[in-house]
Amino acid sequence: MKQDALAGLRDIHLPEPVSWWPPAPGWWILLGLVLLVVAALVWWLRRGKQQQATPKQFSQSDIIEQALLELDSLQEQTDDDGHAVLADLSALLRRVAIRLHQDDASIAGLSGDGWLIWLDKQWDNDAFSCGAGRLLLDAPFQRRGEIDIEAQLRLVRQWIEVQR
Repeated sequence: MKQDALAGLRDIHLPEPVSWWPPAPGWWILLGLVLLVVAALVWWLRRGKQQQATPKQFSQSDIIEQALLELDSLQEQTDDDGHAVLADLSALLRRVAIRLHQDDASIAGLSGDGWLIWLDKQWDNDAFSCGAGRLLLDAPFQRRGEIDIEAQLRLVRQWIEVQR
């Protein structure tokens, strides 16, 4: 009797299905790279926000130089409208005062004679409260054409230069 030669064979055993855990080393490397990129992106964004939140600190000489440049540009506009130039001069004085005296929080709220007296105290002079600088307060109420804008420009230039 002839035996069946295939009868002694065992069934084919399939390997266990591939598990998703633990991942292959390549996946670990990819995960590390993704985390590194995310951490770098978060750091870069926070650094950018911090730089935007903290204003750049200018030195006193930088502030004065920029103010003098702006004053030069205002001097070129004197032919246009004296009242507008005077308003710009007043705004320039206020900005310079606030930037140069950042420790004095009351500057921004000063107005009228108080503002002129404060300007005079910064250079031991009374050119604003009793002199030509009074036009900063009075000019809006004067008729057109009565402003000596050159005197105002000289006065503001002197005040800014004394702040050095």
